[in-house]
Amino acid sequence: MKYFEEIDFNSLNCTLYPFTMKISIPIALLLLCSMGLKAQKKFLPKHEKFVFYDLAYIAFADAPAGTEQGWWSVSGDFGVMFESSWSEKGGIAYGISYSFQNFSNNHLVSTDLNSGAGLYQLASDTSFERSYQSFQYLYIPVELRFRSKKNEKNKFYRFYLGARGGVRTTGSSSIRRANSRVRFYQLDDVRRFRADAYLKIGYGNTSLYAFYALTPLYNAGDILSQDGSNANSLQNIRPMGIGLSFML
Repeated sequence: MKYFEEIDFNSLNCTLYPFTMKISIPIALLLLCSMGLKAQKKFLPKHEKFVFYDLAYIAFADAPAGTEQGWWSVSGDFGVMFESSWSEKGGIAYGISYSFQNFSNNHLVSTDLNSGAGLYQLASDTSFERSYQSFQYLYIPVELRFRSKKNEKNKFYRFYLGARGGVRTTGSSSIRRANSRVRFYQLDDVRRFRADAYLKIGYGNTSLYAFYALTPLYNAGDILSQDGSNANSLQNIRPMGIGLSFML
């Protein structure tokens, strides 16, 4: 009597092989998908959000002869940027910002009450106490960003090259004398739209910041000399500034 039946292992292997293949293929696919997801997660660009504030001394480039820039001439920009990194040391950012710009100088900018036309004249220090033009802009900035290390906040040197386009939301001119202060709001010769180029170089959350207007501030108008004998065009004036940028 046989208690054990002889097993044909060759036929068993032939039987199990298709079953093993059916199991191995899905497992291999799952492993490949898992590795692909890990690689995708590692190399996908990072998206970061930054709040920033820029403070700068501003002046007029290519200003008419006789222009005197005031010491209290400043701009403040506040906004938020969203960055998408193409590598650990580079990325592109875009956002939105709002800018307050006060130009202090000896330009007496007023409005002819009869015609509504703008009046511009260079003045001596004795004819006024303070004169400035105030403008506010809504900007859309775009930046190319380069870093010394991977994208870790406040732990790398930065080099940001940017450009911004904006629209003027409001503008006025103010002239203060010993016993009076007059503000003018109808400044039709000032451009509605503006474009600037700027640069930020720094470390951590602080950078040196400089900008230069790509478009002139005025689209028309002439400014009279102090004695009124000649006039210079306002269309060459381009705002510029230098200061500090803080990332919050």
